[in-house]
Amino acid sequence: EYNRIRSWSTNLAQDFDVNVCQEADACFSSAIELAERQGWNRPIWQSLVERGDLRGLLGNQAGYRQDLERAYSLAPSDPLVLRAYAGLLDSHGELDAGIRLLRELLSTSGHGDIEPILAFTLRQRGKPEDLAEAAQLFGNAAMTLRPIMWEVRLLGIRAALGCFESLGQWNEGHRFL
Repeated sequence: EYNRIRSWSTNLAQDFDVNVCQEADACFSSAIELAERQGWNRPIWQSLVERGDLRGLLGNQAGYRQDLERAYSLAPSDPLVLRAYAGLLDSHGELDAGIRLLRELLSTSGHGDIEPILAFTLRQRGKPEDLAEAAQLFGNAAMTLRPIMWEVRLLGIRAALGCFESLGQWNEGHRFL
């Protein structure tokens, strides 16, 4: 059930159909209930993360928070859960806690896709040292040797330059380019 509906949630940004979203929510709920009856923890927290993200997308902030908090209580060290929970904290203005979790995730798992998320959160918090670190992280993401879409690379470049601009570090921005 989880695998079948996961593809729905990944395509929701493109195909935001409320009826499909509600069906996906019901399927995630069924998957959670089945996994609970079977005593399978991993499908529970995976489905909680997916359903929580879906509920957030649908504007159900209470359901979003409840699902992600429960997933975090079940699997506080899993990268998927940490990433989602940090996003929840960030979206509710708890930037310090979100940054702490993202740093933890980055240091323990080495997930390169966490760097841009951490960079956006640091930029949002806006301290000078945060902006300097964010510029470095955005630059790393933009200059990665991994194949990425050119739009993502351009976003990293623009974000890094924006951080240098906010800091008044024109020479650093010039060197980066």
